[in-house]
Amino acid sequence: RGVAMAGAPSFYPSDARLRSHERPHATRDHAVALLHQTPALSFIIRPGTGPQQPVVVTYVKKSGQIVHHRIFRNPSGYYAQGSDDTFPNMYDLLLSKGFLTSDARGGAPGGFG
Repeated sequence: RGVAMAGAPSFYPSDARLRSHERPHATRDHAVALLHQTPALSFIIRPGTGPQQPVVVTYVKKSGQIVHHRIFRNPSGYYAQGSDDTFPNMYDLLLSKGFLTSDARGGAPGGFG
């Protein structure tokens, strides 16, 4: 049930384990609409708005608030805004933040910041 990645920006972190969360053409407003009334830690991965902000994870906090967190990429991998931890891929970053379990079902406690 993955989203086709055809036409996605080249920086987009295509990973078969995350396909059900990828929305390569979603805007900020569209992401909020998609996540409205979904469980805590539901998330989507979408493009950012500029070249220095390639990816955004939009997610539902435990409080129900929907927030947007920038993910950056450098030669070593992906890292969340405000973090010194770098991961080789988006899956490992999201796993470390508690958005995913090791079998990619999600729902573990966690989140950014």
